[in-house]
Amino acid sequence: MGQKASKRPPKISEALMETYFRAEYDAMDADADGSLNRQDAIDLIQMLGCNKGKRKLQEWDYNKNDLILREDYIENIKDDPMLIKKTMKYRKLFRLFDRNADGSACKQEIINGLESQLDIDVDDDVLKIVEQMVTDADGRITYQNFLKQRFKALKEKAPTFGPNGKFAGSQASIASVSGHVDGHVG
Repeated sequence: MGQKASKRPPKISEALMETYFRAEYDAMDADADGSLNRQDAIDLIQMLGCNKGKRKLQEWDYNKNDLILREDYIENIKDDPMLIKKTMKYRKLFRLFDRNADGSACKQEIINGLESQLDIDVDDDVLKIVEQMVTDADGRITYQNFLKQRFKALKEKAPTFGPNGKFAGSQASIASVSGHVDGHVG
């Protein structure tokens, strides 16, 4: 008899965590200039799951132009264990697929993970979303592209945050996957 795969993702090493932090930042940095304005940085933190993004950002060091640089983001998030904990959902989810801990997964690893790890039926809509994340010739999906797709979906569903500071986005399509993470990955 075969052994059933564990629903827990493998541990995330410090080096992989930094790779994931960098990818999160770069996913939000649409113009790839290495800086985020204050609102983009708040949105990033909130889209990752911390509803207190604005308050957290007030605690951070950032330059006088109201910009958060990539290295500042990485250092500030690394120095805040509570923020790391509140923003782990997508890291944990992607780690289910990122079997070799290099910050990417092939399309088939994502599909297999959705089916076996999260008990999700992969239909044509989900396949289409997964295909949109593939950007390189060898068919791999980076954590950055995974997040870009998620952020795009969240922005399309609800382009602004609600009055209570919570992102007003829907949990549709691949977002339903992240909803399964809380119940399966701890």
